[in-house]
Amino acid sequence: MKNIFLIFLTFFFISCYKQLEMGGFEKNKWTSYSTDCSMYRVNIAPKIIKNKEILLESTQNEIESILGNPQEHELYKRNQKNFYYRLTPPTDCGNFEIVQYLSIRFNGLGRANLVQVISREKE
Repeated sequence: MKNIFLIFLTFFFISCYKQLEMGGFEKNKWTSYSTDCSMYRVNIAPKIIKNKEILLESTQNEIESILGNPQEHELYKRNQKNFYYRLTPPTDCGNFEIVQYLSIRFNGLGRANLVQVISREKE
């Protein structure tokens, strides 16, 4: 009986997360950027920013389910954090002077509250 309850509870919590849908977004291309040197992430970034309301209504887990793990993250006071998804292809693919990132900031409750593209000079 205890095992049935745990299974039910697990499925209940899994069903609480919505699956994010962004028209034209291809998860396979997004996640394979480090192996194929494509400019897909750079090209899709304006569409993500245009539809950022979808991400702003989402939790950290929901965003990670579609975008995967970030390349970098920062932790702040009060459980706030910032995820950075590299848009510019890896250095193996070319010499880029400016590196772009999709930056998503989360509040202390794990909800996205800022989505933007930032640029950094190559280190």
